[in-house]
Amino acid sequence: MKYKWIILPAFLVLLRLGSSFAQSGKIDSLNMNLASANDTDKIYILIELSSLTQNVSYQQSIDYVAEAKKIAVKLGDQKGIADAINRLGIIYLHDEKYKEAIDYFLEAMKIREIINDPDGLASSYHNLGLAYYYLSNYDESLNYFNKSSTIRIRIGDNQKIAIGYHNLAEFHYCLAHFDQAIDLNKKALEYYKKCSNIKGEMQILLQLGNTYCAMDKTSPALKTLQKGIDLGIHSGGRENELAMIEQTIGKIYSEMGTYDKALYHLQNALGYSKKENDYEHIRDIYLLLAQYSYNNNKYQAAYWYHKQYTHLKDSIYLDMNSKRIENHRVRYDTRLKENELKSLRKNMEIELLKVEKRVIFRNYLIGFILIMLIGISAGCFNLIIKKKNQLAIINSNKRLEHTYSKITKSELEHRQMNTTKNKFLTVIAHDLITPFNSLLGFTELLTEEADTNDRELIKNYSGIIYKASKELFNLLENMLQWSRALRNKIYYQPESFSIAKTIDNVINIYIIEADKKDINITTKIEGALYPYADETLVITIIKNLLNHAIKHTPANGTIEVNAKQESENIYISISDQGKGITKEEQAELSGSNYIPFNEESVTKTGAGLALTVVRKFVEKNKGKIFTESKQGKGNIFTFTLPTEKK
Repeated sequence: MKYKWIILPAFLVLLRLGSSFAQSGKIDSLNMNLASANDTDKIYILIELSSLTQNVSYQQSIDYVAEAKKIAVKLGDQKGIADAINRLGIIYLHDEKYKEAIDYFLEAMKIREIINDPDGLASSYHNLGLAYYYLSNYDESLNYFNKSSTIRIRIGDNQKIAIGYHNLAEFHYCLAHFDQAIDLNKKALEYYKKCSNIKGEMQILLQLGNTYCAMDKTSPALKTLQKGIDLGIHSGGRENELAMIEQTIGKIYSEMGTYDKALYHLQNALGYSKKENDYEHIRDIYLLLAQYSYNNNKYQAAYWYHKQYTHLKDSIYLDMNSKRIENHRVRYDTRLKENELKSLRKNMEIELLKVEKRVIFRNYLIGFILIMLIGISAGCFNLIIKKKNQLAIINSNKRLEHTYSKITKSELEHRQMNTTKNKFLTVIAHDLITPFNSLLGFTELLTEEADTNDRELIKNYSGIIYKASKELFNLLENMLQWSRALRNKIYYQPESFSIAKTIDNVINIYIIEADKKDINITTKIEGALYPYADETLVITIIKNLLNHAIKHTPANGTIEVNAKQESENIYISISDQGKGITKEEQAELSGSNYIPFNEESVTKTGAGLALTVVRKFVEKNKGKIFTESKQGKGNIFTFTLPTEKK
């Protein structure tokens, strides 16, 4: 029973992951449309991409807007310019940079005034009202909110008029201007009725009820809230709004001491909230039910309700903290990888530029050589200096041939470098498509099956999505490690450390994954072993080899991790019980039991890429790596580390 409070936040996180993958699919679709769209459509596709990527990559979101503005300026599209600037203001508003946001909103507002864009102008006024509200400048905020509502009434958009009155009512409610809040809510209710927005009507009735409660007008509050319940039941499918209204009524009756009615409405609210999986409202209702039971001398029920409230509160708190930590980690990792990819792209552009310059230099040099040869040939006809220049001509030809040979060799090297980079891009396209197909396919299935409430099916699909995401992350991490190795960007900081402690730490990371397959991981460390190496690189080596072993070891198998010292080296081996690889594959992978690091190995699978990273990191630590494989009996990877500074 106690584990369900641990499973609950994990399930919430998986649901959010599914939503984020669906959003990622929409981003990919927009990027595909971007390539074939005309310039005018590109502006608004880029603005929508900026909105979708705002919580994923702050800088990418700004880059999309900057590109949209650049196209709009090129076309002279003033509306596009204003919309792009307004989107920049929204980015800064969400980032709590309110003064910068106001500057952008004002700039967009001026353009919209010039081109007479009333709908855009109403949006600018609304955004300015929000920004000034967050700065606690309530006079300016109210002024802009009123301007926005005036324009929307003139346009005649009932939906936006209702939203404007609704926002103004909330503004006055927060400032305890209850009479103004009631009048504005009633106006919003009329416009929501005109556009048949049942959800909006129920939200207004709830806000009116809360306002009457704040004014100690219990009877009007209950009548208004009951209208909301009748409307929700009549329209159907409004569990979220019904739960909030029922909860508010239950709270009112509880404060009045009418416990039977309070219990009835609170239990109704609990039922609606459970249908919507609204755990925060369920938590609040449990607290109210505990208070009701205590006041009614039902101490056992009060204890049970309070226990449920405590468990759910802790679970939600844990989920919020996990989400906050994950968001920070994802934002940090994303920015780090973006910077590394930008650096790699920049280096590739520099290399290509160098190749182009060398080709131009070669052409000029060949032309120069031809001119010199013509001059020398003409001089040969001069009999007076024939003997004197003969030796000079021979030496000059030798130097030119040597120079031409160097240029040809340089060109060949750069062609090989470009071929390697093309192979690297092929690996990215090949190895990324499989996990992405899994992500897109199962998120689509998850969306289609969501209405069935089949938790087991959703759980299975979520597990597959998680596994594909993890494989994709590991592949990207190994690709970045390989790119560092290829550019000699591995930072080597050796020190003496305990290999036993390092091995235990890595095993603890993978113990849950091994338990899923009932794989037993055993260790055998012969004595206190202290290699002199870079511990960070050694951790990456052991992680890749252990991950490879878990992947290829069947269920109920065993993985052995051994370490011993011979002479001045420490030997660490990881063996699995997989099916092994053929002699031809072994020779292709390692070559005489020795794993080579070369560009050809990059064109293999993601596992080959991981072993390539392992090979380079072992070499960086002054060690060697060997592999033994028997078909049907498994693999043994052994690498060495020095025990003293060399």
